[in-house]
Amino acid sequence: MIELHTLLLTDTETNGLTDDPNARLLEIGAVWWSIDLGVTLANWSELVVGSSNEAFAVNKIPVEALPYGLMRDHALEGLRSRAARADAIVCHRVEFDSFFLGDLGKPYLCSKFQIEWPGVEPGASLLYTAAGLGVPIVTQHRALTDCLLLAECFTRVWQMSGAEGVREMLRLAQRPRSRCVAVLPYERKDEAKNLRFRWNPGMKSWWKDIVDEE
Repeated sequence: MIELHTLLLTDTETNGLTDDPNARLLEIGAVWWSIDLGVTLANWSELVVGSSNEAFAVNKIPVEALPYGLMRDHALEGLRSRAARADAIVCHRVEFDSFFLGDLGKPYLCSKFQIEWPGVEPGASLLYTAAGLGVPIVTQHRALTDCLLLAECFTRVWQMSGAEGVREMLRLAQRPRSRCVAVLPYERKDEAKNLRFRWNPGMKSWWKDIVDEE
């Protein structure tokens, strides 16, 4: 298990979901956050060049803004250079963001399904996580604003329990996990949801990652 001192909190905006073959990156955001100090060290975001945004209703990025972005490879190069300064990458729903970002040279952690936030229901959205921690929600759903909100969640935990409290929370998140598949038809989805399994449309199965020691 790696020793953590800084995190790169990362988020993406896209024009589709992972099961859409035409889905692509529209924006990348990142916040470099210090576990030792409990503060943000640097912020960064870039639009990615594109010609359409089918998810405008969600991310509110006008298609007219996309030509001002960087080409995808150039934007990812910028993110990788920032990841090199951090000990781990944290995303809120890592299987989605890592699908579009790929290997950044550092381990990924999921702040939605791996990190156990104090007083927050496991698997909560970023907004519910922030609300559960008492973090004010001013704006949302651009890549950088979501990263800043996640940084405030970490800062709130740091204020409550210090750097060692944050490290312990991250230590628990790094425990080995096994992927379990529920042998249930889709019609019994309520049973799976109650046990916090998630539906994989490609595999047509319910699954969740369970800590091995549990």
